[in-house]
Amino acid sequence: MPAAPLPIPIAPANLDAEPVLEPDAELPTDWLAALETEAPEAGNFVEASVQVLRLEVGHYRSRLLGVDDLLRTFDSPPMADDLQAIAHELCKVNQDWLHKQADAAAHLSDRRGSLGAFEGAALELENVLLDQAAQIETTLSNLSTLTIAADIDEAGKQLKRELCRLIDLAHTLRDRMSDSLVAIMAAEKKIHTLERKFQLDGLTGLLNRFGLEFLLEQWWRDDPARQRLVSCVQVDLDRISKLNDRHGARQIDSLLAGVARWIDAQVRRDRGCDCAVRLSGQSFLLFLGDTGARSAASAAERIRQNLKVTTFELDEEPFDLTASFAVAEIQKADNSVTLLSRLSQLVQQAKRSGRDRSILDEGSGPTPVEPPNFQARARTVHLDA
Repeated sequence: MPAAPLPIPIAPANLDAEPVLEPDAELPTDWLAALETEAPEAGNFVEASVQVLRLEVGHYRSRLLGVDDLLRTFDSPPMADDLQAIAHELCKVNQDWLHKQADAAAHLSDRRGSLGAFEGAALELENVLLDQAAQIETTLSNLSTLTIAADIDEAGKQLKRELCRLIDLAHTLRDRMSDSLVAIMAAEKKIHTLERKFQLDGLTGLLNRFGLEFLLEQWWRDDPARQRLVSCVQVDLDRISKLNDRHGARQIDSLLAGVARWIDAQVRRDRGCDCAVRLSGQSFLLFLGDTGARSAASAAERIRQNLKVTTFELDEEPFDLTASFAVAEIQKADNSVTLLSRLSQLVQQAKRSGRDRSILDEGSGPTPVEPPNFQARARTVHLDA
């Protein structure tokens, strides 16, 4: 499993002393309309571009889910004409998205040399778009060689595989845009100005990546000497891609929403400084205030063991899940990027070690957590679709 991508780097600079294009400098009209209704106010052209792309990739994903829904409604094997119509629609969705990506890359390229402190971020963003475009073009090439009439069953399976790959690409780009926008807003010292609605994840209702940044900023503002203990636990559900393949991304969205509620219910409510965050698709974070690494590891193990014996039931379909856990105490020199990078590396270590386990970093590298036996009892949690 590849490591999670890091945010687009933002070079430190004196923002007031560097030329930066205003956000509405020659932005397309439809981009301006989207910014007015669906995004925080942008402070510069690169921030506006990232905000729009983050919104657009959400719309693109929604169209992919519509195609996936249609594909899964047909009997097995479906009719050749039905598959041909789906393949045609999938090509159209991706050609539209490629056009939007190309326009965005061109806008960024045209403004090289005038973006001040965000010049490096713009170049990296342009490269991300070009890389995604190349991968989508590979899928379109695969679809163009699809011979549906020769083997309808195999053609249907290949369409599902291509759809799942495209949805995964959309997830990667969406999360990359969110991380990058957080980095830009942090560089501009604007996180504290975010309205509450932009701090919440639309699917789960938990804090999102912006909400986590806001929370960390508040915590460190109230404790500038970094004397209070605080630890974080990343919870990364195992083998979600396989469930997406089997059940479709929309049903797994419903599953993730229910699991998020379950994870949130595991957080202590009697202290006022613990909360759950949705970092990205299947990845969550527990912020544990006034808690050292060992106590956080114990909390992680309690949740891991309970998750392992819990069956989630959605539309009468049972789902048995496990997760890989990463535990780290926040260090005095940490910011959100270094913290999340360290947690991501611990998660990867847990995955490589066989999944369904906790890895702890107390400052001297990853260490497997020796699991105490919490005698978790099997139970079934019924979820709403």
